[in-house]
Amino acid sequence: MDLDRIRADVENLAAQFEVPAPEVEAGTTPRWCLDGVEPRFRPQQPPMLTIGPAFDTLSPTEQQGALAEAIVGLELQWAARYQVLFAALICLLVPYLLLEVGDRLNILPAIAAWQWGALVLVTCIIGICAASFVTTRKTIYRLDRRTSEVMSRQLTEVMIDLDHRTRTTARGPSGVVLRLSLPSKPRRLRHLHTDPA
Repeated sequence: MDLDRIRADVENLAAQFEVPAPEVEAGTTPRWCLDGVEPRFRPQQPPMLTIGPAFDTLSPTEQQGALAEAIVGLELQWAARYQVLFAALICLLVPYLLLEVGDRLNILPAIAAWQWGALVLVTCIIGICAASFVTTRKTIYRLDRRTSEVMSRQLTEVMIDLDHRTRTTARGPSGVVLRLSLPSKPRRLRHLHTDPA
């Protein structure tokens, strides 16, 4: 693995997208991560791209696509961070307020307070997960559009294909999260081709 070349590619891509370049390090990435690139945020430090051994198995075009996706994805996730927090706050407050109003109006069945607490907790968890998945899907569509505008539709389609292989290969809890948060390949392609670029 040529980290100097990868760093140069990252800096070049970041300049094309007009975003700050993340740092790059060699390391291990999850087995389900077929592109071998794991973007992550770090407290009080620039974002980091961890490049795993799977990166070397990609074609040069796939490598460019994987790096571009990670760079733009970091920027879009950072920009959308408050959307998830706002959605989580709504998911916490709305069920509580609805149950409180229903209880005061005596339109809810009489059950123990701990049962209401459990109901609010479950509702909140489901709401927060749903909000997170919806926000992630919107971010993915924005990522596809941005990559297509700056690079090319062909490179974006290569990224979508690589993500599709990752989405269908991942198993266990990671696979469930990927299937819920990543739109399917046909949906992404349809969205990409209906977007003006």
